[in-house]
Amino acid sequence: MANIYYRRLYEGGQCISAETPEEVFSKEDKYYSDVIVNTLSDGLSCYVLVAGHEMSWPEKKVTQRNDRFTIHYIAKGQGTFNNTPIKEGSCFVVFPNQEYTLLNDKNNPLDKYWISLRGPQTTDYITRAHFDKMPPVFKFSHEERVFELFKDMIYTPHPDTDLELYLLGCFNLLLSFHKAMNERTDNKLHFNAGHNYYEMAKDYIMKRYNEKLTVKDIAEHIHISESYLRALFLKFEGKPIGEVIIDYKMESAKSLLTVSEYSVNQISGIIGYADYSTFSKLFKKKMNCSPTEYRKMKLKR
Repeated sequence: MANIYYRRLYEGGQCISAETPEEVFSKEDKYYSDVIVNTLSDGLSCYVLVAGHEMSWPEKKVTQRNDRFTIHYIAKGQGTFNNTPIKEGSCFVVFPNQEYTLLNDKNNPLDKYWISLRGPQTTDYITRAHFDKMPPVFKFSHEERVFELFKDMIYTPHPDTDLELYLLGCFNLLLSFHKAMNERTDNKLHFNAGHNYYEMAKDYIMKRYNEKLTVKDIAEHIHISESYLRALFLKFEGKPIGEVIIDYKMESAKSLLTVSEYSVNQISGIIGYADYSTFSKLFKKKMNCSPTEYRKMKLKR
């Protein structure tokens, strides 16, 4: 019990916390967010970090990025998730470090529940239930049981229960509903396995290519293994991820050589190569000429 606390956050930002749901959750307010927070994992390789329920206010818009895997369930209302329409019964998932935007309808704002998982084995849970293969918005099987499960997690007291393990059990039950739905509809899905992770990795490379970036850095950032990440880039790019990183660096170097007055040595440092000879060798391999020769050629035009 010591790891769990309950919190209600109001539209205006006021927050109250307590150790039992009866002390903090009431039904009197029109717009609020009720949350169960787990402050410690107790060494579990996967654990539920937070679960919650929100009565959103009209036209509320949130753009954010979290370090966890989250399942959202829409009980009522409508809106959009990354510009995809969502409504009663809709579900969507957010992957670790995925930026997303959630927009509430003006006249019928969202009444939604969510549960978030974190830990080193999170990827195993995601792939086992095929969340990495799903379209951005979908529906669970056993929808009524999903709704009751969320309500029970948040609003029912469990005084003699290890709540940390109970929440993880609820998460596993959700996975079982999702997998059952996948097994019945798998032939109707149009998806690319792992595409969400691939897109997140590409986004990270685009933002950090000018640093000394490694495959290990990227894999740790999006919480997957290096071998899985390498396989994704071979699948979606047709070439190794290391080559993709070099391509981003070289494209930046070409632009700097053309439009800037930085020296070739300075450009080498700007795109993340402390060793100029390494940069020059890679550039020549890509462009069939040295950086200096490339600059001269562009300046003549």
